[in-house]
Amino acid sequence: HLYEKADIRFFLVDKSGQPVRNADIRFRYEGDEFEKVTDNYGKITLKDMKIGGTIECKQMVFGKSLPIHKFKLEKGIDEYIIHGEKVAGYQQDSENYEAQVRTKIKLVNDKKEPIPNAIIRVEYNGKTRNKYTGQNGEVLIDDVLLGAKIHASVDVRGKKAEIEFVCEADNELHEIVLKSNGKLFLWIIPVLLIAGLGFLLSKVDFAQLMPHEEEVSVQTVKDTLIISQYKIEVKDKERDKLPGEAIVGLEYKDSTYYKHTDSLGRVTYASVPGKYPLKLNVFLPGYAKYQQKLNKTDSIISVFLNKIDSMDINFKTLSCGELTQSEGSKITIRTFSMKMPEGRFKLFYNMFDLPDKIEVYNGSAYDLHDKNLIYTSNDLVKGLKTVYLNFSNKDSLISIKVTGGTNDTKWLYKVFCAKPVIK
Repeated sequence: HLYEKADIRFFLVDKSGQPVRNADIRFRYEGDEFEKVTDNYGKITLKDMKIGGTIECKQMVFGKSLPIHKFKLEKGIDEYIIHGEKVAGYQQDSENYEAQVRTKIKLVNDKKEPIPNAIIRVEYNGKTRNKYTGQNGEVLIDDVLLGAKIHASVDVRGKKAEIEFVCEADNELHEIVLKSNGKLFLWIIPVLLIAGLGFLLSKVDFAQLMPHEEEVSVQTVKDTLIISQYKIEVKDKERDKLPGEAIVGLEYKDSTYYKHTDSLGRVTYASVPGKYPLKLNVFLPGYAKYQQKLNKTDSIISVFLNKIDSMDINFKTLSCGELTQSEGSKITIRTFSMKMPEGRFKLFYNMFDLPDKIEVYNGSAYDLHDKNLIYTSNDLVKGLKTVYLNFSNKDSLISIKVTGGTNDTKWLYKVFCAKPVIK
């Protein structure tokens, strides 16, 4: 198969939108994984990438887990934004980077209909690029400096147009209107016909019939629906600050993206060109699941979660070997560090005379899914029991959920530290 290829740039920025230089980025593309380092402008260029292909990437920072970005390489877009953070040791905060913004240029005919698959030549910041218009007649430039002068020109089957403008704000939309040619060539009219129709022609304004230079209309339109990023803030409805990181999912028609909130309960998503999210999903153990339908104008969203008072979750990781006892809540969730990514451990529990249900999962409190379940008592049970369980988790974590028959239930259990499994 023949694929159209292009050189694609990736631009790493921090939370304030400033470039991050000398940072490690790991890429996954067509089954291959490799790492690249951003240059002094926070950019990486990958050559001969297949248009229509998919690439995943993330910033590598020791001791931290940063979000994975997944991009479908689209025609007409030659740079993608990666959100990360500055790398300690380079004193980047002292550097004076100029603000970069996004600008769109739309090519239309004199009926305001978009003209797709045309080449627009764009000159700015000392660069020259040839960009194909999409089905909506637009091209996107996302590394323009505020105050920069941009010159754009187009030649469609001999019809030419050009505009020049100064970028004054983020998310501007500029139009190039390519008018049709309405020239009339009077010289082909026979002289005898002109003489015979002299009387009629004497009443015609010849100035209106003479050929005119083709005019190019230039118009700048503010597109109020262009969203560069989605800012979402999550809070506890009663206590304001969240006890842990919430999982925020932005759901599109064909895909859903997930991120964790920061320590302030905030998360930012870069927009997907030409697409709008349909739904927002927020999940945090111990709180009722939140779901909201989105409109095309929603870009700054505040979410307030309702705590489930009958659930007790400690988001701090406990050490294996600790004894855990009921504090009177109906549902209790605890996470333990097993000191190794896989192994075998002993679990002892006593439910006394009031029946309770116990479940064990690979991973943290965020990972209580059926696919991570490694043990369950199935039903509410009484008495004591000892079981030996195998686990496997890259973060060396397991979580235990106890569901009591009543809020006044009494129980205890102990998670012993793991030992390696001999294979």
